[in-house]
Amino acid sequence: DSQINKLHFLCSLPAHNMPRKAASYVDNNERDRALGAIGSLPPMAQALLSPGNEEAGETPWFLPLEKPRPGDWLSGQKEIPQGFDSFCRKSMTSQPHGRFKKLLLVPVGTFPPAVLDIKMIARIAAAFFDCPVILAKPLSVKQLIANSTKTGSRKPGEPFHRTGAEGQDQLHASLLLDELSRMKTSNRTYSGECWAVMGVTLVDLFPRAEWNFVYGLGRASDGAGIFSFARYKDDGVWPTLADASDPKDEFEPCEVQAGELSDDSALLGEEEVQAAAAALAAGAPPLPPPSMLAPQFTGFMRASGRVMCHETCHLLGISHCVHYSCLMNGSMHEQEANRRPLRLCPVCLRKLVHALQPASLGLPATSRSRAVAASSNTRTSSLPGGGGATRSTRTSTRMQEGPKDGAGLILRRYVRLHMLFRRVGMMEEAEWIACRLASVRGSGEASKGGEERKGEEQGAAR
Repeated sequence: DSQINKLHFLCSLPAHNMPRKAASYVDNNERDRALGAIGSLPPMAQALLSPGNEEAGETPWFLPLEKPRPGDWLSGQKEIPQGFDSFCRKSMTSQPHGRFKKLLLVPVGTFPPAVLDIKMIARIAAAFFDCPVILAKPLSVKQLIANSTKTGSRKPGEPFHRTGAEGQDQLHASLLLDELSRMKTSNRTYSGECWAVMGVTLVDLFPRAEWNFVYGLGRASDGAGIFSFARYKDDGVWPTLADASDPKDEFEPCEVQAGELSDDSALLGEEEVQAAAAALAAGAPPLPPPSMLAPQFTGFMRASGRVMCHETCHLLGISHCVHYSCLMNGSMHEQEANRRPLRLCPVCLRKLVHALQPASLGLPATSRSRAVAASSNTRTSSLPGGGGATRSTRTSTRMQEGPKDGAGLILRRYVRLHMLFRRVGMMEEAEWIACRLASVRGSGEASKGGEERKGEEQGAAR
C-alpha cells in the first residue's frame, strides 16, 4: 500500500521521530496504563487512539520516547508520568467551559509579515484546539515596563529585562504573564469569553535570574501563558527590545474561527470536514496545492506552531509526555525541540479531547470520576469567572450538555490541520495525517463489519 509505505518513510525521519531500535524511556505496560481502558469506546475512537503494535505486525503510528541523550531534558529533569487517569484527577487547570469558549492570542511587540504570519499561527491554534481564537492588538514592551512599578510575581531585585549570555535582549517572562493575566480577568472585551490567554513575542525570555532562557512559561491557575519564537529564527539576528517597544499596525485585531484556512476561503464546517476526511482516507484528497513558501519560512512556522501548541496544552493541564515521541515532550535545547513532532501521542490526545469535551472518550476507572459523572445528572454547578476552575465543577457542568463525539473532534482536528499544513508547506505533517486517516478508515470498517456480523449471529441464536 503506497500510503503505508509513505508512512514508514515519514516515521523514519530523524528530525521528527526517534531511531526505531532505540531503548525507550518507559515500557509498553506503562504506556498502556497511561492510555487507560479504551475497549468500551466506539470502534472509530479505538482506531484513532491505537498507537499501533509493530510486534503484532501493525503500523507503529506513534513511536516510544527514547531514553535521553546527554544534555536532553530528561537527563536533568525528573518527570512523573501523567496518564489519562492522573490527568483527570488534576484539579486546577484552565479549560473551555460555559461561555468561556475562546482562546486569546496576544502579540508582544512587532511581527513583520516577512518574518512570521501571525494570523496563520492563530489559524493553527484554532484548528488544534477546536475553538475560536481572538488575535488581539499587539502590546508595547516599553509601555509594559513603564507601567510595571511593582514586583508582581518576580523575585525582589530581579530586573524586567537584561542582556543575555549571547548579547541578546531578554524579557522577564513574569512581567508579561502579569499583564496577560490582567487582560484576561479585567479587560471588558475579553474577560467574559476567553478560557485562556497566550502571549507571543519575538524577544528572548528568561523566567528567573539563574536561568539562561525559557521557550515559554504558563500559569494554569490564571489561564495565562507566554512563549517566544526568538530561538527559532535562523538569520542569526536577535530581536531587540527596541523592535518590541512600539509595535506597528501590521494586522487588524480579529477573531479566527476553527476551520478558517485563509482570509478569502470558506470555513471548513462539519459537512466539509466529513467529505474531506472521506477523501483523505480514500487516498484522493481534494486539497489545495502545497505552499510555495521558502523552506526557512516553513521551518520557522513549524517551530512556532510547535511551541505555541505545547505551551497552550500545559494550560489545559497536560504535563510533559514521557511515553511517546510527542509534541508534549520536554526540551532543553533547539536540537531536542526539533525532534518533537507537531502532533500528540494517543495518551496526550485523549487528554486534550477530554479537556475540550469531557467524557467524550470515556472516564477514568476511579471512584472520584464516577462520583463526578453521577453528580452531573443531579445538579447544576455555577460557573466561575474567567480564571481557572476546579476540574470537578467544570466537568460536571459541561457533561450536562449531552454526549459529545470525541472521535468526531479528532477527525475534525486532523482534517483542518492537514489543510493548514499544506498551505504553509509542512508536507511531512500533512502526509502523516493522510496516512493515519487511511489506516483508521480500514480498521473502522473492519470493526463495523465485525459488530454487524456479531449482531446477526446473536439475532440468529435468538
